[in-house]
Amino acid sequence: MVKSLEQSSLYVYITNMLLKIKSSLHDYFRTKRLKSFAEAYPDLANLSVLDVGGTPYMWEMLNRYFGLAPKKLVLLNSNPVHLSDGNDYESSVSSSVNYTAVVGDARDLKFADSEFDLVFSNSVIEHVGSSLEKNKFARGCERVGKEFFIQTPNRWFPIEPHIVTFFIHWLPRNLYKKLHFISVMYLYRIYLIIKNGNPGHVHTDEWADGADLLSYQQLRQLFPDNGIYKERLLGLSKSFVVSTRKISI
Repeated sequence: MVKSLEQSSLYVYITNMLLKIKSSLHDYFRTKRLKSFAEAYPDLANLSVLDVGGTPYMWEMLNRYFGLAPKKLVLLNSNPVHLSDGNDYESSVSSSVNYTAVVGDARDLKFADSEFDLVFSNSVIEHVGSSLEKNKFARGCERVGKEFFIQTPNRWFPIEPHIVTFFIHWLPRNLYKKLHFISVMYLYRIYLIIKNGNPGHVHTDEWADGADLLSYQQLRQLFPDNGIYKERLLGLSKSFVVSTRKISI
């Protein structure tokens, strides 16, 4: 019994440590990306922005660290929970940025042509489905925005960022989905079961099934006329940003 408790405590300690590393890295790269965004859009206070798949958290970070907020901000998300102040799954802090929340489909944007000065999207296009669905997403962003800033993880980076696993996301999708338990977030799922008796919102099988990462070539096919910029970690391309303005990452 004592040994079992000790093992559980060690498991919890290791899981917490890995999650803190994951969270720190995510915030580091988000802040770095937002710095590039802020430098590219110093006129943001004069712009209307649609964040496709967005949450208040990103804009709270932008306002907190760089003192920027759009003239008008619309957050579109298919999950209404992610649109609420204090209910954002990434932050319990209420947003200091004013925004309009819209529940909708990123593949079918119900807005007029060029309705927004800028369309922003962070790690969303890889979740929308097939190549056809990704094309709908890309064409919709081009249609409703005069400019856009779209980020997505690189398929060929060795770490999959959603469930945090190494290499297995390069396998055929049916095999990758079966191996989702070889991930940091699966450890977190077990941790929640130990702590609370249930895994809460952590469903690594669904997350593995729901993310289809893109390569540079696939992204270039979707956006043939725009700049694609590479975020690097240890010399490797960690993710890509498609931007109508030149950015420095």
